[in-house]
Amino acid sequence: MANTKKNTKKKSTKKTNNSSSNTKKTTNTKKVPNSSVKKTNNSAKEEKEKVIEDEVKVKKVDKKANKVEIKKNNNFIDGKRGSGFWSNEEAVKMLKIFIVVAVVFAAVFLLTAYIRGDFKKKEDPVVPATIQDVKILSSRIYDKKDDDYYVFIYDFESDDATLFGDMMSNFTSLGSEVMYSVDLSNKLNQDIVAKDEKSKVDGNKLSDLKVKDPVIIHLKKNKYVESFEGKEKIKKFFSDKIKENNEKNEESEDVEE
Repeated sequence: MANTKKNTKKKSTKKTNNSSSNTKKTTNTKKVPNSSVKKTNNSAKEEKEKVIEDEVKVKKVDKKANKVEIKKNNNFIDGKRGSGFWSNEEAVKMLKIFIVVAVVFAAVFLLTAYIRGDFKKKEDPVVPATIQDVKILSSRIYDKKDDDYYVFIYDFESDDATLFGDMMSNFTSLGSEVMYSVDLSNKLNQDIVAKDEKSKVDGNKLSDLKVKDPVIIHLKKNKYVESFEGKEKIKKFFSDKIKENNEKNEESEDVEE
């Protein structure tokens, strides 16, 4: 009996020990090794350091970019050659060159003008009367205020009207003599048109004037001097006047020289 209890006690003790041994094994199995924890900590640390390094690199790049931008702005303001602008010294130099060239050019221009005689006193040009100013009615032929003048009487609607108008314009543009024109096609001028009677242009009154063909009448102080009647005589009159004016101009040029 005593042996039986002893064996039972031994068995119980053994079971308890086995149970404790199993518990120990279980505990030992779940425990994480120190080396693994260390590795995890080192990895986290490296990752953190890498992030910090990346941030530092980004800051350096941003700083460098800002420096480049500031440098560009300074180049733009200072006008350095690298940015395509002149420096202050170069700008002053170019300005001086420009002033010298301008002065030389002005001197040459003035010298040339002086040699050509552009500074000599010139007479005021005579402004020729316009077509509207020289066109008058027949009733005004003998009451003009000019001391010496011509009256060109012709049909403004005739085949020769353009030719006559051009010749008269050339004559009046000379500015040496005065000429008026009278339109025979105008109803207000029909009182001087010769119908059945012969033309009469050498009178001193409107009632004595009868015109059949185109005519130029020369008057001084509203009195008849001479006349040029017919197309051929009128053409010769204008030709002689222009030739006479050219000769006068040549003589005046010779005197000035």
